[in-house]
Amino acid sequence: MAIPGQHRRRSEGAVAWVDGWTRIPGEGFAGRALRIGRTGKLEEACLPIGKLRELRAFEPGLIEPPRVETRNIPFRCADLSQAEPVMEPDALTRHVYPGLRSSRHAIYVIRGRVDVYVPALLLVQALFLWSKEVMAILLQPQALELYLRQPYQEDGVLRCAADPAIAGYAQSEVLCRRLAWLSCNAAARRGWGSVYSNALNGRIDLDLPPVGLAAWAWGQTVGNGLLACELMGVELQLPLPQRRIEVVVAGRTWVAG
Repeated sequence: MAIPGQHRRRSEGAVAWVDGWTRIPGEGFAGRALRIGRTGKLEEACLPIGKLRELRAFEPGLIEPPRVETRNIPFRCADLSQAEPVMEPDALTRHVYPGLRSSRHAIYVIRGRVDVYVPALLLVQALFLWSKEVMAILLQPQALELYLRQPYQEDGVLRCAADPAIAGYAQSEVLCRRLAWLSCNAAARRGWGSVYSNALNGRIDLDLPPVGLAAWAWGQTVGNGLLACELMGVELQLPLPQRRIEVVVAGRTWVAG
């Protein structure tokens, strides 16, 4: 897996691929990354989970001269649950770095004029990681039961109570819609829980819920498609009950729907 010496200086230390989860005794989960070492070979490294909120799935352009171009394109998916898992992800990751193989990080393809291949980490970020603190909560068993109550009806209104730890400090109407969706929607709760159950096996993956997603994808061209390393400007269309929903955080009430 070595690369010629003239390439090493630029690439050394770069994350070639986020390759799954690892468990550190007494500390919990950490991200498992494949980084380019001094010799130009891939080396394993642990990443604190707090860094995974904004981390790219890989760094493009690791090889000079670049073998593929990078692009930034918009895409839209009306129902994320219909995205198809890529059966042979190695066929894509070898475009990032020669010989790179990964079976612990799922990739999904969203079909369109240009097919966009999205690593599961980016979908976890888009759906669930609205603050760096949430990453640690996401990787706890039964976390939603502890931090986000299922809705209850009171005076004709659906109400759910969220712990400030999961709501974070930058509370807003947009965030409270996300919390209401997680509280009310069974598919959303399954998706959240599946991140943890996959992590127990060292795998980055999730059960994709039926939500609409629109974003800009930046990444490397792969054939006629794009392997995304980062999603930007993400907009979600979250299915909520057609009634008034209130989210209560630390005594403050937000109307989410």
